[in-house]
Amino acid sequence: MAAGFLNTLRLGSEAIAVAAYGSVLATVLRSRVENGIGTYAGAAQADRVADRAAGGDLARATELSGAADAEGFAHFLAGAYDSAFHSVLWGLAAICAVLCAAIAALPRGGPARSAA
Repeated sequence: MAAGFLNTLRLGSEAIAVAAYGSVLATVLRSRVENGIGTYAGAAQADRVADRAAGGDLARATELSGAADAEGFAHFLAGAYDSAFHSVLWGLAAICAVLCAAIAALPRGGPARSAA
């Protein structure tokens, strides 16, 4: 029963971690799109464009934007996605480094040995 409980916790925490990762990636991508969409003539609907791009549909996101330079806007979206992805990965690397340091700092207890 303990093994089943452990597996349930492990799989549940993995599902939560994947959902959190996806949410952070979509949020960072939306920020990148909102900040850069104004530099393209005719481009609008940053929220909808970012949602489509976060889903991986860059062609439809470019079409939704209405940008006059569709090819340039598609390159912008690909760069924004790449940048957001790298930012999230660096954040995860920092979290892993902090957790490694915390684990290394934990006291290592064991049975006390007598000096006799």
